[in-house]
Amino acid sequence: MKSGDGKNNHPQTVGAVALDNLGKLAAATSSGGLVGKWKGRVGDTAIVGAGIYADEKLAVTCSGDGDAFLHQSVAHKVASLYNLKGYSLRQACREVIHNDLEEKCAGIIAVDHQGEAVIETNAGVMFVGSMVNGIPRTEVLRPMKEFSNVIWETNELVAHLQPNPLTPGATILTRKNINGPRSIFQLVLSDYVAMMQGARTVANLLCEKLGVHRCALVSMPEFDKPAYIKVFKWYHNLFQIQNTLFHSTVEYFNNKCKYAYTLTPITTDSISSPMGLGSNSEPVFVNMLGQDVYLADSMQFVLEYFMRFHEDLPGAYYVSPSFRGEDPDATHLNQFYHVECELLGDMNVAISIAEGYVAHLTQAMLKQHSSIILNTAGTVSHAQELLKNLEKPLSRVTLDQAIHIMPSSDCLEWVQEGQPQFGRKLTGKGERVLIEKYGGAVWLTEMDHLGVPFYQAYVEGSGRSKAKAAYLLLGLGETLGLGERHSTSEMVREALQHHAVPEDSYKWYINMRQVIPLLTSGWGMGTERYLCWLLLINTNAAILFLFPCFVQHFLKISHECITNWLADL
Repeated sequence: MKSGDGKNNHPQTVGAVALDNLGKLAAATSSGGLVGKWKGRVGDTAIVGAGIYADEKLAVTCSGDGDAFLHQSVAHKVASLYNLKGYSLRQACREVIHNDLEEKCAGIIAVDHQGEAVIETNAGVMFVGSMVNGIPRTEVLRPMKEFSNVIWETNELVAHLQPNPLTPGATILTRKNINGPRSIFQLVLSDYVAMMQGARTVANLLCEKLGVHRCALVSMPEFDKPAYIKVFKWYHNLFQIQNTLFHSTVEYFNNKCKYAYTLTPITTDSISSPMGLGSNSEPVFVNMLGQDVYLADSMQFVLEYFMRFHEDLPGAYYVSPSFRGEDPDATHLNQFYHVECELLGDMNVAISIAEGYVAHLTQAMLKQHSSIILNTAGTVSHAQELLKNLEKPLSRVTLDQAIHIMPSSDCLEWVQEGQPQFGRKLTGKGERVLIEKYGGAVWLTEMDHLGVPFYQAYVEGSGRSKAKAAYLLLGLGETLGLGERHSTSEMVREALQHHAVPEDSYKWYINMRQVIPLLTSGWGMGTERYLCWLLLINTNAAILFLFPCFVQHFLKISHECITNWLADL
């Protein structure tokens, strides 16, 4: 054992406690020699009652500043608290270290007749070896002292309430030994089983105390922390919110807008991004039964087709996953749920429908889940303020206007780095500047055309430089993307050529307009981005998945493990 100051480098005391298969207990300790002892002393730790003790109920041995053990009769005090006052073995060891050895370097190992083994120390490092049921183990124990609000613990695990939690009751379950693996999936089998059993116990405790049916488990390995599991009731609440989001979406489009729901495919060979200049993400390629296809980032083209499929249809919509071939970060996901619609009319009509949808959805969330929003976000005022602002059309700012009011150069960038001919765009910081300036929500319009996909219509009189496109900036930034389409085949061909996109995969898109020319507009909203705004989440959009499903940094848990876990709970 070593003190925290790193000055005490000699071999230190060696002690051991044992319980055999007949229930007999024993303790042993070395003297520690002359090093670091008062004159005339030789290893005070080895004196019975001071640094070693055993009877028919427990065995105790100690290591550290031996004279302190002699003065305080440490081992005997532990036995007295256990035998006479009814303390648990852990309580007894902890109280003695805290009350009698607080200013000293000390460690205690003990075992009782029931097989409970305890390690308690206030030292910087303690070296521990064990043998249980024939399985040997050695560990370098670095005690973690900063825990507060501990709700459950064992000799190896501790569960404590998370400071500043995202949702009430969020709890961290971690190993006390901080020198082990950083991921629970790197633990040896026995430790992994112990961790999962501990998680089940803690989850049951939280369910009982918080009055919920299920708790979520999240493991996010960190370099400077031991393997841990976060246990919280977040997903119980999220499940309710997602349910409301879907049904409120259907209610708005079906009852208020009279739009038709479209069952869209997931795979396609006509992707809406990337397609030359203005595309901002890579497609997700898959080979299905020998055919090369992509997982759809959007089914906008299908919606445009259905607008011509049914005469006088005012609009069509769907809710479906969107796939993007890019690494996720704290605010951008490569798989998310997309609410998308296509409708008759120009961009102004689309903006009106989008604002109506956001208002309808926010009203439903406040009506059904105000307590969840309040407990998670700490307020509902941002939602109430948005509804007030949506009583009239939201402010609109063109890209050119926005650029002139940006406070610094890091608020904007080139669409393609080092190539100004392809246009400009706002950075995340620039979007947040606009959001703050306009009271929480604003439309950014008329983007540089080479900075958006080809299918957006041109702004009249702009010389093909501006697009009839708009972004609703809310919360993290762009939350809803909107645009007016080219109404004729000639316009589409011109845009394809302008954006250097081959026509081969888009012949049907051109022919569709030759058969039925039609002016439509459409928009899509990432549901997770809306929920980030609603719940004031600005650091980790990935927690809005009920199951981990983004490409990078996800947990691989077998179906059997998940099934067994849910069954046990």
